[in-house]
Amino acid sequence: MSPLRVNLSQSSFYYGKDNNNTFYLIKQSFTLPQGHGWTALTEKQLDRQITKEELELHCRRRTRGEEQTIQLLDQLIGELISDRGKDSLGVPLLDPIRMQHI
Repeated sequence: MSPLRVNLSQSSFYYGKDNNNTFYLIKQSFTLPQGHGWTALTEKQLDRQITKEELELHCRRRTRGEEQTIQLLDQLIGELISDRGKDSLGVPLLDPIRMQHI
């Protein structure tokens, strides 16, 4: 999947941890050996342990709210019409004038 499509998808959808706490708890219990004085993984460490495939298989993907989706898409379009939206040769990936009309 292209980076643009990934960013568009991330602007519209998310995996809500509030409804997937059971999966996170199970994943954490399989990641750490029981006992032996091990400390629990931080949330950030646990996120790194979970693969995209596991999320797709075990967790429900949710749609973001309208305001948040619009805000994230505006940010994405802003990045794409800035210097970050150019290829390795410096050619813009999108026409900035047309994108401003969107």
